[in-house]
Amino acid sequence: MTRFRGKNFDFRFPRPAVIMGILNVTPDSFSDGGRFLHTEEAVRRGLEMAEQGAEILDLGAESTRPGFQEVTPEEEWRRLGPVLTELRQRTKAVLSVDTRHIRTARLALEAGADIINDVGLGRSYEEMFRLIADHGAGYVLMHSETVSPEEKDPLEIVNRFFGTVLEQAEQLGADPEQIVLDPGIGFGKSIKHNLLLISGLHRYKKWGRPVLLGASRKSFMKDLPGGAHQPEKPSGPLSSEMKVAERKTLSNRLGGSLAAACFAVEHGAGILRVHDVQETLQAVRLTELLCKE
Repeated sequence: MTRFRGKNFDFRFPRPAVIMGILNVTPDSFSDGGRFLHTEEAVRRGLEMAEQGAEILDLGAESTRPGFQEVTPEEEWRRLGPVLTELRQRTKAVLSVDTRHIRTARLALEAGADIINDVGLGRSYEEMFRLIADHGAGYVLMHSETVSPEEKDPLEIVNRFFGTVLEQAEQLGADPEQIVLDPGIGFGKSIKHNLLLISGLHRYKKWGRPVLLGASRKSFMKDLPGGAHQPEKPSGPLSSEMKVAERKTLSNRLGGSLAAACFAVEHGAGILRVHDVQETLQAVRLTELLCKE
């Protein structure tokens, strides 16, 4: 048995895959930027995903799409704080916060967040791990460093990263059971790298930690057969019509997203970070039933 636990939750694997619903409280996220920027709409969407079966809600207030515009921790928390506070009062779902800022992580944990989903982008982990240890929180350890396009074995690079950082986390007081591993699909990797990282999910089992896959609607799907091509990004702000067109294009990646999710659960992923909760849940539950037959 493998556990992923925090102050207010305890997932024990093997078990049916945990669905983590993505809630972007941003104007510019690649898939649903601007749709849930206001607190009321964001809370409504979070409650909807929980009702559809998301056991974790992952709140993010800074886009990490390619070429994203950085926001200050103050602005990030201004967007995020009211949504997190209200959801904490209105749902029993586990609440995760997607951030790369220590200050935001600290405020989120103090406001009732259960997990920090760390898109650290290469900074020091020391302060973050001490924070996680102090709060008894869950932590998503994601590989977000750029991999050279010439690299033929990205799995070895990602596994070395996991080994190094897991050792550091334990030295700083974080229990391994507080940590799940995310290979960071789409973060500094080529299309070939992303495919290799997904197809090699079983190689992460060596660490004895649950694996999280976040492949939902990622851009590597656009160049696959039948892929939905993303419109060229304009230099200026997106009009409302352009945002609708972009979201429609990205929603056309549902088929690829479901294929990745089903493959992942068959090969050992315990948590799936997704935009389309209801569709993913139906697909992976059927996959799990078929794999038992």
